[in-house]
Amino acid sequence: MASSRLSRLRENECRSKARSVLEKFYVSSAVDIDVESIAWHQGRLRIKVGGLTSSEGRLVATQQGGVIRVASKRNLGRYRFTVAHELGHYLLHPRDLHDKDIKKADLTVWNDASEEADANVFAAEFLMPKVLFEPHCRGEPSIAKLQQIADDFRTSLTATAFQ
Repeated sequence: MASSRLSRLRENECRSKARSVLEKFYVSSAVDIDVESIAWHQGRLRIKVGGLTSSEGRLVATQQGGVIRVASKRNLGRYRFTVAHELGHYLLHPRDLHDKDIKKADLTVWNDASEEADANVFAAEFLMPKVLFEPHCRGEPSIAKLQQIADDFRTSLTATAFQ
C-alpha cells in the first residue's frame, strides 16, 4: 500500500535534483540563482508573465522546450517560487507533454505523496539550497530573522519557513 505522505527518500531525490541543477551553473550564493536563465538552459523554457486568471502558474512544454507562465511578478518571492516549482515539474516528472496549471493552494502542499509536493520541495531546495541556507539559520529564531532570510534569498515567508 502506498503511503499518502512524501517519503524521506522521495524528498531527498527532489532535493538532490535541485542541487544537481545548481551545481551545473556553479551557484555559490543566493544571488547566483537566476531562475529565468536556468529554466531556459535546463529545458528551453521561456518565462511569460500575465494572462492567468485562476492559476498562479502554468507549464506547457514538450521535451524540446516550452513556456512557464506566471500570473504576476508583483510578489518576487512568489514569482521565483512559481518558476522554480514549474521547473521542478519539468525535471522531476518527465513526459512527452506538460500542460499543468498550479493553483495558489498547490504552493502550500509540502508533505503528501504528490507531484505538487515534489515540485515544492524541489523549488525550496533550488531557491534556498541547504549549504547556503543553514548558515543563515544560526541563533535565536524570530519573525525578523525569518523575514531577513526571505529577503536574502528573494523567497516568500512561507517557503522560507518550510525550508
